[in-house]
Amino acid sequence: MPSFADLLSVAKLSVVEIDTSGTATTNRGRTVQQQGAGSGWIMDTNGTIVTNQHVIAGATTITVTTSDGKTFPAQVDQCGSGERFGTDQDQRCATPEY
Repeated sequence: MPSFADLLSVAKLSVVEIDTSGTATTNRGRTVQQQGAGSGWIMDTNGTIVTNQHVIAGATTITVTTSDGKTFPAQVDQCGSGERFGTDQDQRCATPEY
């Protein structure tokens, strides 16, 4: 039976950093640049990444960084079939464009 450390060493490979940028309109009608960051995890061999809606909300550019430091542009997807994950019905997937 693998140890907890063994499991973590494998699981950490699926964790990714997500950096976003986009524009937003203020209450006074001004357009401003905004940036955000969060995390997610790779859920399948197609590179589908699960993250929370607040990580990618309003993003026009999404960049994913894998555990080995490689970066990929990503796009928002409805998880293919529209299936939702977790208890937050607003969760979405960001899929890297390989």
